[in-house]
Order: sequence, then structure tokens, then C-alpha cells
Amino acid sequence: GYNLREFGTSGVTEVAVAFANGIDMLKEFQRRGLDPGSMAERIAFFWSVSNEFFDEVARLRAARKLWYKIIKYQFGSDNPRAMWARYAAQTSGVALRREEPLNNIARAAIHSLACILGGVQSFHTDSYDEAYSWPTPLASITALRTQQIIECETGTREVADPLGGSFYIEALTNEYERRILEEIDEIQRQGGIVGIIEGGWLRRKVVEFLNREQKLIED
Repeated sequence: GYNLREFGTSGVTEVAVAFANGIDMLKEFQRRGLDPGSMAERIAFFWSVSNEFFDEVARLRAARKLWYKIIKYQFGSDNPRAMWARYAAQTSGVALRREEPLNNIARAAIHSLACILGGVQSFHTDSYDEAYSWPTPLASITALRTQQIIECETGTREVADPLGGSFYIEALTNEYERRILEEIDEIQRQGGIVGIIEGGWLRRKVVEFLNREQKLIED
């Protein structure tokens, strides 16, 4: 998912395409006589987490709910480990700016907090200078310290799903689940992950998103 979103798709498309890929893999395992519930234990996802703080938390929560349902209802597995949505994440590189680069420390910290509150298992914090160079030693250690400060000085890792129950977060989570599922359905109607690549759907989604973003910048 990460590379796709950093190249130019929405967060909804990032999850939908990654899950469609996972679904097609499990179908192929099933065709070969393997248990999809056993295979799903070995699947993990990699997300880009960007600026829209509450949206990112809700999107990660929605993806977790949806993967549980896919494994339980589409593949009929009762294996609890198969239903876990395993996430790694990386804070968004394309959200960083060359101008006033030290502000990217704040951006990466906000992305990192969204990763934690969204329930990822591990994540990488980008360096503030990634917008224009390979990370320098100072930028790299600052990114590391950002994670360590959140881990050791905020208490956020002591609670599972601390935003759960918030009216806004729950409503937003449900909305993201609906949108991701609609896009997965659209992908499956076109023949799955191979079909959307061969038919040009995925390329069109990228171009449409980039054009829309560029227009917002120009406006």
C-alpha cells in the first residue's frame, strides 16, 4: 500500500488495492488446496500515514475491522490469528516540504501519533530532510527520538484503541469501512488485482488523484 499512496492515490485506494491483492492471493492458495485461514496468518500490510490526523486513525481502524470480516465471512475461517490485520506503517514522505524543513519534525510526529492510535504493530518515522535529501545523521536521530519520546513520555502505548467510542471517530471509521469496501467490490468486479492493472483502472485512479491534488495546489 505505501508505495502506491506515495506515488499518488487516496488512502481509500491504498487499502482497497492492498486488500484486493491479499484476497486474490488467498483465493489462489485455496485453489491449490491450502487453508486460507492458515495462509492469512502470514499476511501483513504496509501503509503510508499522512497529515489528516483523525482520518488516518479512522482509516487504520476501518481496515482492521474490514480485514476481520473478509477472513471470517468471505473465507469462512474461525482462526483468530488469521483475522488479525497486521500493519507496518511509515510516516508520509510526500507530505513533507522543502520549505522550512524543520516543520517536518512536527508533521512526522503527528503522523507517528496517528500510527499508534490507529493500532499499527510497527512504524518508521521519516526524517525532516527527506523532502530534499538522504537523511543526515541529525535528521535520523531526531526521527528516532520522536518515536522514543512518544513511547516513553506520553503514555499513549499503554492503552489499546484509546479513541474507540468517540462519536466522531466511530462515525468516521464506519465511513472509511464503507468506502474501502465499495472500492474492493469495484476491483473484484473487474477481475481482481490483475484485472485492474491490465485494464488500466489503477493507472486511471492515480492520474485522477494527482490531477485533483494539483488543482487544489493551484487554487
